[in-house]
Amino acid sequence: MLSACDRFRLRTQRSDFAAEIVFDKRDWRASDSWRIPLIPLPLDPESSDGTTVTLERLKRAFTLPDIERYVRERLPLNAPHFQIFLNGKRLEAVHVSGRRFPVNTMTPYGPIHGELILPNFPKGDAMGIECVVRSVVVCRSTFGIELPIVMRLRGKIEADFLPITSDRTRFITDTPEYRSFVAVLIKEVHAVDRLTREIAKQKEERKADEALKDSLSRMRRAIRRNPDIAPQVVAPTGEIDPTAQESNAEAMAPSAYPGEEGTVPAYQMLAGGGQMLPQGEPRQAEQKEPPAKKIRVRDLKGKSITARRIMVGGVGITCALEHCGKEIPAAFTDGGIVFINLDHPLYKKQKDKGPDLLGFYLTYLLSQQVALLLAEGDARKAFDMQNRLLTDSW
Repeated sequence: MLSACDRFRLRTQRSDFAAEIVFDKRDWRASDSWRIPLIPLPLDPESSDGTTVTLERLKRAFTLPDIERYVRERLPLNAPHFQIFLNGKRLEAVHVSGRRFPVNTMTPYGPIHGELILPNFPKGDAMGIECVVRSVVVCRSTFGIELPIVMRLRGKIEADFLPITSDRTRFITDTPEYRSFVAVLIKEVHAVDRLTREIAKQKEERKADEALKDSLSRMRRAIRRNPDIAPQVVAPTGEIDPTAQESNAEAMAPSAYPGEEGTVPAYQMLAGGGQMLPQGEPRQAEQKEPPAKKIRVRDLKGKSITARRIMVGGVGITCALEHCGKEIPAAFTDGGIVFINLDHPLYKKQKDKGPDLLGFYLTYLLSQQVALLLAEGDARKAFDMQNRLLTDSW
């Protein structure tokens, strides 16, 4: 306060006690005593319990926005039984909406508790994590943590054992207490980073799964419109089975793994019945088809994963979305299963361009793999099949 004025009054009242302290910088310099007199006052029945600070002989002008911003940065407005009024208006803590991560750790020097917040709409003017020591906000900082997510994090961490300077604006950093605090904070931020990455991955996979479900439905309609390109039987290896008989052909696919009843871990081409629309016949809008079914299959490492399957007439298609690495092709067929690589650069470019473009890209890959499988090594035939399937899908 002395940096802002030459004189201030501090009046306090609680229960049956009231008093005032007046500090005058000029009188204090002229006096040899360090004592500041405490003046008892009569109780004011119209005033409630609390403390009032009055600045006199100001050295510079203050704007209300500057005062409000400083108070919000330095004082715990959401602490219980604590209120601050500015020109009769109560200042309330700003609520930050977003995902919250509680922090509650015990150190050899004392507890650390609070929460980290990943806001839905971060604002640059409140960047950093608040650190509170004995109900006073010492600073808002990123504490030198070199992670991209720390620039988005908000929140408040309380650690009353931390040593601070006399002006309550900085930490004494060359102490074991501060090093222990920073170590805990780094650990918590890394945990938040891992969790948010996993959440983002799950969100991306759900988005991709919805696009795949739509693409498989489109592929089913395209195959129905082109019954001449569907074979009678495709063996588990993905090759045409010349020994199959049209009259008694059966589903040719690897059997389910133990404990995976009802799974079809293969890209199946089945012979047999099923009504197909003649090529060129318009689709019936009122006909509602079931969505692509979720099943369990084995990935390239033998791990059980979720895939989607459609059945249309004599054709069944199983497709799985996998993180295979950016060096692996965008799509390939292995063990009868169509794998779409979520790590491929082309997929990464399409995933953020909207559901239509992503769906078209997945349909393109599906039609490519189906055509390659059915063309029996004939490149011209494969291109023609892919063109027909892709055209009738969209």
